[in-house]
Amino acid sequence: MIRGRQWIEQDNPEAAQQFLQAARDCFDRLGQFPELGILARLRGKEFEGIRFSVLSPPFNKRLAFYRITKIVEIIRVLYGAQNWRETPKRFF
Repeated sequence: MIRGRQWIEQDNPEAAQQFLQAARDCFDRLGQFPELGILARLRGKEFEGIRFSVLSPPFNKRLAFYRITKIVEIIRVLYGAQNWRETPKRFF
């Protein structure tokens, strides 16, 4: 998440703060409703149970990946256009 903020902050510091708030809101929503996200269906046992949820606009091209254990474990926030399905080891 910090990398996303830093990247956005280069062009627009206010938007970077909005991104952080959108991410926090998404994480809070997932904490309340962990089953909300979609199963990522990645190949490999190490990726079992990974889900994702879309951040709210204007950051809805970013995906929050997480796993439900005893808690909701946020794994990573990625720009959705990246090819995360084909090469999951590169991202997770």
